[in-house]
Amino acid sequence: MDLLAEPNNTFWTRTVWTDRAAMRAYMTSGPHGDVMPELREWCDEAHVAHWEQDTEELPTWDEAYRRLIAEGRNSAVAHPSPDHEARTLVSPVVPS
Repeated sequence: MDLLAEPNNTFWTRTVWTDRAAMRAYMTSGPHGDVMPELREWCDEAHVAHWEQDTEELPTWDEAYRRLIAEGRNSAVAHPSPDHEARTLVSPVVPS
């Protein structure tokens, strides 16, 4: 897993799983499972993309962003911003 934090409470994550079952087990258990229901109220923008790849390496931030734009979907949020509804995503700022 990798996390990229930006101003204005913007967070990007990248993870690699052996299969969907392992990903779902993590999503629904422990601290992650505890906060997932809260994200609906806490976030005004949230997007996710899932894909399969041949390697176990994390994708680059550029590749993850490209996939998010091309194949991603909006997550359910209670108070969506106009950018969330329009799927206007600004690319992550990756430190050099």
